[in-house]
Amino acid sequence: MKKQNLIACLFAFVYGLSHAQPGMPFVPGCELPFQSIAVKHSIDDGCGIKGKGTSKNAAANELQNAAKNNFCATGTIKMVSVMSLRELHQRVKANGITFGNYQAVPADRSGLQTLGEGTRVSFTGYINDVKYANTGDGEGVNCKHPDAENNDIHIELAYRKDEVNKCKRISAEISPHFRPNDWNVDKLKAVKNSLLKVRITGQLFFDASHTSCADNPDGTRASSWEIHPVYRIEVHMNNQWKDLHEVNFPDEDE
Repeated sequence: MKKQNLIACLFAFVYGLSHAQPGMPFVPGCELPFQSIAVKHSIDDGCGIKGKGTSKNAAANELQNAAKNNFCATGTIKMVSVMSLRELHQRVKANGITFGNYQAVPADRSGLQTLGEGTRVSFTGYINDVKYANTGDGEGVNCKHPDAENNDIHIELAYRKDEVNKCKRISAEISPHFRPNDWNVDKLKAVKNSLLKVRITGQLFFDASHTSCADNPDGTRASSWEIHPVYRIEVHMNNQWKDLHEVNFPDEDE
């Protein structure tokens, strides 16, 4: 039965890859990892798994969008660190995989998959910054829809509280698709301001649209490897781990 369910999920995922486009519903191809708290949004009815490719290198960017939208990673969760993601970034360079902007996004992601893209990972540390991303013009993965509700929540994570050096931070991205109500910037800012440790679990993904501090001394990230999309958010509070939706703050709106 488990094998049959896996085959069915894979078929649905591949079907979504081949048919999804702007104006089409989003089909995750599996049960969402946060199914019990998932909330359907308007973007789920009008932006398929491939999003919207750029005018140049559209096919490669649609393939990357589909990778960003993979909610179906399974297997044992691997712990990652800032150092391990830095090392993975260097391996991308050593393998000659192109990256750095939308035109450099590779048309074949098999090399990235060999390095670990598509596996479940987890990072434990502190939130150093959090914001809604690309709210003005939108992003291709989200069909270029504007506004906060239609775009990712960008989280910068580090080992230290209030890490000022962005080259010691890694990124996690919460997709707008079926995003739970409690996974919002105000609540995550409350976690940050309370200096609480977090554990972020999700899919390991290489964002080939970006560079890192390893490529550019003025870079803003330790690695272009991200946790994207996020599958689970836990907060260490009162000597125990709690899921974000189980944590309450009196002044979340501040």
